[in-house]
Amino acid sequence: MQSKKIIAACYCRLSDDDEQDGTSVSIETQKKILGDYCRNFGITDYTFFCDDGWTGTNFERPDFLRMMKEVERGTSTRSLSKTCPVSAGTTSK
Repeated sequence: MQSKKIIAACYCRLSDDDEQDGTSVSIETQKKILGDYCRNFGITDYTFFCDDGWTGTNFERPDFLRMMKEVERGTSTRSLSKTCPVSAGTTSK
């Protein structure tokens, strides 16, 4: 049985608020973590979607919306983010 090829949509987000409370992980760091994850698990086809300076409570983030369209069309078969709150817009505050 042949397995379906995984095409990953890797989402990165950094809010201006993240920088103020000391919990910031830069976009470049998130891209490295997600790229390493993909390579470690043999995922060779992946694209980054990054919203820099957008709060997670706003779902009208440009690259988040673009990523969701890719997933809905089936262009991407997986969506990945460093943490769930990054994509879901939840906070622990």
